Amino acid sequence: ALHVQGEAQVDEHLTAKNGLTVSVTQNTAEDPKHALKVEGSSKLSGTLTVSENTQLCNGLHVKNDVSRADQRDVVIECPTTIKNTLTADDLVTANNRVIVKSAEGNALHVQG
Repeated sequence: ALHVQGEAQVDEHLTAKNGLTVSVTQNTAEDPKHALKVEGSSKLSGTLTVSENTQLCNGLHVKNDVSRADQRDVVIECPTTIKNTLTADDLVTANNRVIVKSAEGNALHVQG
């Protein structure tokens, strides 16, 4: 087992074959600490499960080679707010409802 107390740096790569758990304890600072921060390109083979809020500061890009049993690239199963722009080059499906609000101008603009 590996236990690190304090800072640690891995210069090349880190491999975990049977799972990796990252947590922050005693996270009482005014600005909460990040349990996991990834800078640069990262590749995930498998499933990423997030049980709380997730903030993507520079976008989310999902390529068509993502394989899922339900054949969808991204499935969102809870209320979601998009604060800027949603761009879809193909099909967007809403099984329940879509609410579009705008403070000014066109709330929904459809071309084509």
